[in-house]
Amino acid sequence: VLHSSNFDIEAAKTWASASTVPILQEFSEDSIEGIFGERKQTVILFRKNGQESAYRSAFKDAANQLKGQIIFVESDVEDGIQGRLGEFVGVTPEMLPTVRILDPADGMKKFEFEGSIESL
Repeated sequence: VLHSSNFDIEAAKTWASASTVPILQEFSEDSIEGIFGERKQTVILFRKNGQESAYRSAFKDAANQLKGQIIFVESDVEDGIQGRLGEFVGVTPEMLPTVRILDPADGMKKFEFEGSIESL
């Protein structure tokens, strides 16, 4: 099928960028570049690995609605790279579950969700 209208390169770049990063991803060594390399605001749900709850469903719904605009990540804070991320943003195991926003485009500015996570 031939496309007969004008090709919008910027729209194609935006679509490709949004399509290359998973809608919701687990923080890991493999995902760091995709998360911080995009230089987009990143919302991180810190929770215990394998923890299912109503707020996790709301987090997934938000990730789908804001695909390509904000990166959504899940992480524990117990081990390895996830532990280092928790340490970097000041989240300890006693604080779980909690949400933080990082803005890599603004000097890695950190924001804390101050409401009740159960209200999500």
